[in-house]
Amino acid sequence: MIKYFIADDHNLFRQGIILLLSKQGFECRGEFNKPQELLSRLAIEQPDIVLCDITFPDYDGMELAETIKKNYPNVKVAILSTHKEYFYVSRAVELQLEGYFHKDVDLPELVRGIQKILKGDKFYCSITSQIVMQNILNTSKKQIPTLTAKEKEVLKLLSEGNSSRKISEILKTSVRTIDNHRAALLKKFQLRKTTEMVKFAIENNII
Repeated sequence: MIKYFIADDHNLFRQGIILLLSKQGFECRGEFNKPQELLSRLAIEQPDIVLCDITFPDYDGMELAETIKKNYPNVKVAILSTHKEYFYVSRAVELQLEGYFHKDVDLPELVRGIQKILKGDKFYCSITSQIVMQNILNTSKKQIPTLTAKEKEVLKLLSEGNSSRKISEILKTSVRTIDNHRAALLKKFQLRKTTEMVKFAIENNII
């Protein structure tokens, strides 16, 4: 029987997955809505695989996955998330995670994927595999959004750790205008967090 932990801060989704997988012969050994609780439990018991989300209120799910791989190399880790942006998928590849499932995956593919992972394979669901293939076929330049001069200026100031209020003072404009620029940038990068956007921009020499 496959034993797993699941970490997701949406109770209904988490409990639904547990119910569906139980009917496939999987045993949930722990469910967690806080990554810290998962890490504490791992110190006591290691399952075959951990399914974890990316977005938590006070924790980065990718950092959680990285911590698990570093401290428990024999435990398989697969992302189960609504995120399908290449930034996240490539990060999972970089961390050598065993799998990545989008939450739109159907149950047979999820079950098949977990089984393949436990046989030693990597498994990225069809949705995320298409994203990886698209990136391979396209040049990295095509993946970088086109920014206006003002957006680049705001992005650079954000990368220096400035708040919206501080940037508004530097550029002599309103805080609301800066917040609008920030929102537009996040939309273009298809990201939700400024820290992730800044990291991507630095890694790709945008700023």
